[in-house]
Amino acid sequence: MVWEELVARYAWADRDELEAYTFSVVAGRTEDEVIRAFGGDAGGARMMTFAEAADEQVMHAVGGRVDGMFDPFELEAAWAESQPELPLWAEGVSFHMETLCAESFALVERTMGVPVDPAWLDTRLRTVLLASPRHPVRGPGGGMESVTGVILLRCRATRLVDEGFPGWVEVVLRDAHGRVWTIVDKGPVFGGAGLGPETEFPVEVTLEGTPTGVAGLVRVSTDPHHVAAEDGTDEFEVFPEQLLIVGGGPQGS
Repeated sequence: MVWEELVARYAWADRDELEAYTFSVVAGRTEDEVIRAFGGDAGGARMMTFAEAADEQVMHAVGGRVDGMFDPFELEAAWAESQPELPLWAEGVSFHMETLCAESFALVERTMGVPVDPAWLDTRLRTVLLASPRHPVRGPGGGMESVTGVILLRCRATRLVDEGFPGWVEVVLRDAHGRVWTIVDKGPVFGGAGLGPETEFPVEVTLEGTPTGVAGLVRVSTDPHHVAAEDGTDEFEVFPEQLLIVGGGPQGS
């Protein structure tokens, strides 16, 4: 389908200019996994519909890392001092003020291969309360010290410890002070149950921890999860950007 036909199919999205539609298209994860990844409690969901006035924004991420984000409104704002650069996955798309929603939905379908059904917007769906995406590791009081629950630390699995024991891997964690810690344990501990001889190392994995909090950084203890570095260290200070998830309870390993 050519681009113009794709945009025309989403003309319904621009009929009410006061309403913006917010949703994510996620591949390769279950609904509960997505809820937990955004810091929600999958067990505390309730059924609701969604309609919200909001700023326009288009974002794309692979493996939890954002590789492009822009506001299509700014592309048509003649008074803007500078216009955003389009990421590779949005190249060749022209945005127009009167069809911003339709063009955004068309871009979603072109990128993710999933047609957007307008019925989704009026259907009662599982709804959970999430932490602010601008402050993903801050608690209700706004400070790091109020963070509770379980978080996932980004680490890098570097090798199998012994091919005779394919479940055991060596993982490296770099903290906020530049220190590198080596942790050896079973693959499932690092969110990598499939790690084995066929794995192409290095590969990013995650490690469960419990935040205790410090100003500006996050202090994470892995002691409650019975994991420690080779020298016995089980408490690390890391940057908020090293955290993949903030949740209210243990995640399955």
